Amino acid sequence: MHMGQLVDIFSSPPWFDTSEAFLTLSFLSRGIVWIFLLALLARVDEGCGQ
Repeated sequence: MHMGQLVDIFSSPPWFDTSEAFLTLSFLSRGIVWIFLLALLARVDEGCGQ
C-alpha cells in the first residue's frame, strides 16, 4: 500500500457513510490538539513562574 492509497482512504473513508460523522471526528481531534497545546503552555508558564 503506497502513500496515494493511504490518502484516498483517509480523504474518503469507507467506514464513514456520512460527511457529518467525518466532520465531527475532525472537530474532536482538533479539540484534543488544542487542549494538549493549552496544557503544555500552562505547564511551561508554571515552570517560568517558579
